[in-house]
Amino acid sequence: MKCRETAQLEALKQQWLVVSGRWGASVGARLQIFNLLVTAYTAANRHYHSLAHIQHMLDLADEMKMEIKSHTAFYFAIWFHDAVQLSGKDSEELSAKLARKELLALAVPKSIVCKVNEFILATRHHEVSEDDDTALFLDIDLSILAASQSQYQVYASACRKEYSIPNFIYRHGRKKFLRSLMRRTSIFNTQLFQVSKERVARENIEWELQGL
Repeated sequence: MKCRETAQLEALKQQWLVVSGRWGASVGARLQIFNLLVTAYTAANRHYHSLAHIQHMLDLADEMKMEIKSHTAFYFAIWFHDAVQLSGKDSEELSAKLARKELLALAVPKSIVCKVNEFILATRHHEVSEDDDTALFLDIDLSILAASQSQYQVYASACRKEYSIPNFIYRHGRKKFLRSLMRRTSIFNTQLFQVSKERVARENIEWELQGL
C-alpha cells in the first residue's frame, strides 16, 4: 500500500476509534469491526463500492456537517451502507443487518442504530425522502452522478466490473435504474444538490444511456 493510502487508512481508523468509543467498548472490539469493514471495501471485486467511495462520502458529510442533525448515525451509515454487496441478494438489508449487529455489540444506543438502519435501507431504491438527513444521505451517496465526465466514465466502467453477469443482463438492469432516475422531477432530494448538481448528473446519465 502506498504511503498516502496508508496515511488515509490510519486517519480513518483513528476517526473510527473516536466515534465508536463513546459507549465504552474496548479498543479491540472497535478495531475488529473497523478491520471487517476495511476488508469488505478493499476486496478485489470492489471496483466502485470501495474504500474510496466511503472516503468520498465522509468528506462530503464533513463539508455539510451543519446540514446534518444525526451526525453519529450518518457517520455509521456511511461506513455500513455498502458493506455487503452480493449480486441477486438484498444487499441493503444484509448491510443494515450487519450494522445493527455490530453497532449494538459496541453498545451504541438503539435510537442511533435505528437511524442507521433507516439510512441504509433508503439506499435500496434511492426514493425521495421527506426526512432531511435521509434526503442528504441519499444525495451524498449519488453525488458521483454529477462528477466530471471523465470521472463519471471511470465510475460507469467500475460499476460494470462489479457484476459477473452477461452484458445483456447488466445493460438491462443498468438502463432500468438510470431511466428511473431520469423520470424523476429531480434526481437529487435536497435543494442544495438540485441547484449545484442536477444538470450535470442528467448530462452524464444521458451519455451513459446512449452507450448502453
